[in-house]
Amino acid sequence: MSGVEQVPDWADKRVNEQFDAAIEPGQSEHAYVVLHRAFARYIAAHEEAPVDPLLLEARACAASAQSTGAADLTMAGGMDSQPIVVACLAALRRGIELAKTGGAA
Repeated sequence: MSGVEQVPDWADKRVNEQFDAAIEPGQSEHAYVVLHRAFARYIAAHEEAPVDPLLLEARACAASAQSTGAADLTMAGGMDSQPIVVACLAALRRGIELAKTGGAA
């Protein structure tokens, strides 16, 4: 976007949750957009992005096949780029896709 700073989608969502109720009727759309972006930047700078619920499930799946030390590291997010977690996440996503279409593997 030219001239407009990008903010993460999750921060935009938090703005919508917190800010929309505070806008008074009759305020100009431009004022709303400027305030919305400023608040989203603030949220992005001060909060952590939410973790994908499927990633949490993939961590649990991978951890169930690991020793205690590795499982603890996996559950803490320290193995997210490792093949076991990546494969579990891909399997979860594929299962959801198949469930939506009623297909079989």
